[in-house]
Amino acid sequence: MTTNEFRFTYQTGDKFHLLNLADLHSGHSDFSVKNLTNDLDKYVDDRTIIWGNGDWFDSITTKDKRYSKQGDNAKTTAIINDAIDGLYPIFHKYRKRVIGLGLGNHEMTYIDHCNADPVRFMCNMLSDDDHKVQQFGYSAYIRFRFTHVSGGNVKTFTVYQHHGHGTGGTTDGHSTTKYGKKKGDYDADLYYFGHDHKRDFTELAPIIRLSGDLKLKESRRFMVFPGSYLKTLNDEIYPNYAEVKSLPPIAIGTKLIELELLHATWELRDVS
Repeated sequence: MTTNEFRFTYQTGDKFHLLNLADLHSGHSDFSVKNLTNDLDKYVDDRTIIWGNGDWFDSITTKDKRYSKQGDNAKTTAIINDAIDGLYPIFHKYRKRVIGLGLGNHEMTYIDHCNADPVRFMCNMLSDDDHKVQQFGYSAYIRFRFTHVSGGNVKTFTVYQHHGHGTGGTTDGHSTTKYGKKKGDYDADLYYFGHDHKRDFTELAPIIRLSGDLKLKESRRFMVFPGSYLKTLNDEIYPNYAEVKSLPPIAIGTKLIELELLHATWELRDVS
């Protein structure tokens, strides 16, 4: 796990937009480039914070037992290079808004087999002398520290993210039940989980804390599943993995979360 802190200035009432992206699966034939570029054009402004939560790259090469020609969108024999070259131009114009990228199970399998990391390459390509895109690993704590423009009145907002594990469920509540248990293991304001390709925003049960002046304080907590840009079905003769496994169709896209900084607190809402 990595730990990270990012600092911003704000004025009371400012609204920051949190754009966590997972499961793009660049390099796969059913990666929906159009949906991703449309969402970025629609969602990104000068207060959008972008970061990744794994499986940005499908990372399945010809020696992998999961390989299928149907899912291979490479133009050359250099499958990983083609996937990186395809995704980089999409994010280049937003690179100053990207704070870091995480690993997913697809990249981890490729690293184990080939000892190379496409996420690391992408982080380096999106970085420059004035802005470094961090490597978040498979799970991460991310603290956002907001300081008022007049000085003082510092607010901290903590995110815990994990790419995810296991198989995706076919019932609506499967992912919520599976990952909801993490709220007892990791203290955060907002939890992100990928891998299941689910897209949802949920407010969890609050936690009660005792303040320094012996007052009871209710801390609100939220959980987000950031969705995916890998289509469940295609219109070809030969099916993809999701069709073969009869997985339920998913809504392509992500969740845009708005963080509004008020005088004494903050508010979080889904503005997708």
